[in-house]
Amino acid sequence: MGELWLTNPDGSKTKWIISENVRGIVPLNGDRILVLSAWVAMIPDYGKEYIFSNPIGLNIKLLYSTRLDGAPMASTKLPDGSVLLVTTRSLHAITTSESQKKPEHRFPDWVTAQYPNSIVARPDGTIFIGMRMFVLRLTPNPTGYSEDWLLPNSCPTFELDEKELDCVCKSR
Repeated sequence: MGELWLTNPDGSKTKWIISENVRGIVPLNGDRILVLSAWVAMIPDYGKEYIFSNPIGLNIKLLYSTRLDGAPMASTKLPDGSVLLVTTRSLHAITTSESQKKPEHRFPDWVTAQYPNSIVARPDGTIFIGMRMFVLRLTPNPTGYSEDWLLPNSCPTFELDEKELDCVCKSR
């Protein structure tokens, strides 16, 4: 079990903040800090999102917290100060004050075994999410996002191996 602590510059004083496995800390606009925590070994995995005030000395205030639908795996800060966060189950958008109550985009159930590990957003709104075996491209459309699973040329399509909880290349 991890923890998050604050300390003064010389380390002589400390203050406990949370007792959770911290996966990321992202500064937000407006003197706020996003803290992401996760329990990946649990079934099902889950995580939390916290927004704290910017610490002044050892003083920090919790402004917002919520439980996420999966463990936070990767995030990226956008030019407007918002953050895109990918969990094992979905894509979330986080503003400087709080996240949306529902995910921006929910992934198919089998994606939880693909463990997203990176995310990039282009200025046109296209989002790329790196996963264990694939790259997922989400392209904005009027109803949300279109999914494109980017595969190597040697693997034109894939199928799920339910027994192994894995994806395998499928011949044409």
